[in-house]
Amino acid sequence: MVTFIEKVWVEYPIPFSVSIWGQVAIENLDTLVETVLEEVSSDCNKTETTVCLRDVNSMPVGCREVISVKLDLGFQGNRYVKKNYDRETNMLYLRMYPSRVKYRRNLVLTDLDTLRGDQLIYVKNYVFMKMATKELTILGSVKYEADNGQMDLENLKAFRDAAVLKVNELKSELSMYGNSR
Repeated sequence: MVTFIEKVWVEYPIPFSVSIWGQVAIENLDTLVETVLEEVSSDCNKTETTVCLRDVNSMPVGCREVISVKLDLGFQGNRYVKKNYDRETNMLYLRMYPSRVKYRRNLVLTDLDTLRGDQLIYVKNYVFMKMATKELTILGSVKYEADNGQMDLENLKAFRDAAVLKVNELKSELSMYGNSR
């Protein structure tokens, strides 16, 4: 299975061996990806379901909200359960159980390898934007005096600008779908 970092390197315009993020890394790409996850936490999230078997339950790390709780018994009628979710302690209090809980949580590092569709495109382009900006800053601040060659950063600038446009385009769509129930 291809990892998120491998997906990033497939599309990044500067080769791995030459980039500041590459073999002799000046910067740490893993730290950048963790920072990006924190930055996009308001835009991207995962909706999951779990079964709670007690009246007091600890929710997974990064849980933002509990969307719905239904009694996990097969009978006709209203099966919705009264709930109280305390975000500060990350605890869910239920009136009846066993219950099936649908909740929304932030992305974590292990989610990056399983992202699909617009969320994958959004997070990749956000990483591209950050990588290219840092690379342009470092390479632009060093003066190169070579006898037979020079460095052209215009393609990298165009790549970064395209990533910024894609991030801005997808941001409104992701927040619209992410906030719907």
